[in-house]
Amino acid sequence: MEHNLADSEPAGSGELGQTHYAAVGMVAVAWAKLEIAIDRTIWREAAVNERTGACITTQLTGIYPRMRALIALARLNGASHGLISELNNLADDSELLVRLRNRIVHDPWFVNAKTGEPFRLQVTADRKLDFDYHQMSTRDVIDVYDKIQAHINRFEKLVQRMFHEPRLQSGPNSS
Repeated sequence: MEHNLADSEPAGSGELGQTHYAAVGMVAVAWAKLEIAIDRTIWREAAVNERTGACITTQLTGIYPRMRALIALARLNGASHGLISELNNLADDSELLVRLRNRIVHDPWFVNAKTGEPFRLQVTADRKLDFDYHQMSTRDVIDVYDKIQAHINRFEKLVQRMFHEPRLQSGPNSS
């Protein structure tokens, strides 16, 4: 995408910037809500208190190691094969959301002074360099927020099943 930074201003300028940054903040807060929900579930599955559990889960950077730990604990504690499969699917489905969230939260944002449209400068090199400007409207950011909220709801339903369905075997934390 062609953008000239000389024709742009930081996205915090003007009314669009405030609205846009509010949407960016919504994405960040929603993702934090998902991560703490996963952490709390790990603590419960591991049968440790919050403070002890926090000493462990704060060492797990991002959703992938958290989900791997949670799935291992659920399996250890006798969760059904169906539930394990659904947790694995949720972890797999998190990949696109993680990437979108990271770009929204970590990329620098600008507003095209001529059009008023927000765009971000993406600088990544995941096997291939992406050093380019990407237009992303406030509506697009809110759509990502909505997808994260749906992901949280899906996770919460799985957690309800995890703690209410009978365990297949006696694990160290089964009752």
